[in-house]
Amino acid sequence: MIKLGEYTCINGKEYKVILKDRNGKSYIISDKNEPDFQKYAEGIYEKEINLEQLENLYYITPKAEYEGNYFMIRPNMKNGEICLGTTDSELAQQLKFERTDKYLYEKWVSESEVDIIEERKDLSLN
Repeated sequence: MIKLGEYTCINGKEYKVILKDRNGKSYIISDKNEPDFQKYAEGIYEKEINLEQLENLYYITPKAEYEGNYFMIRPNMKNGEICLGTTDSELAQQLKFERTDKYLYEKWVSESEVDIIEERKDLSLN
């Protein structure tokens, strides 16, 4: 699974964080049924939290290394492939990316052809 968004670590376990939904509530998300978690959907469980309870909060941005270059990626995979994106038209042409928007070029590649790197930025809890 490719991570993208806010995360926290509680008791040595990493959780995705949903910061204030439309009802003003915040949640941590797990793929396992843990104590005090409620089922949200198949294989997804949530627990309402007070943001003051968090000891840390960080944002993960995934990138992929492909052919010696770094690319933005979509967080969802399709049939074992990852979608790479760039705004660099020369690099896109060199690596046979398709133009999908005015300034965006994309290419679907096998997961085995890339190394996923997670850039992590600590966020303020205030």
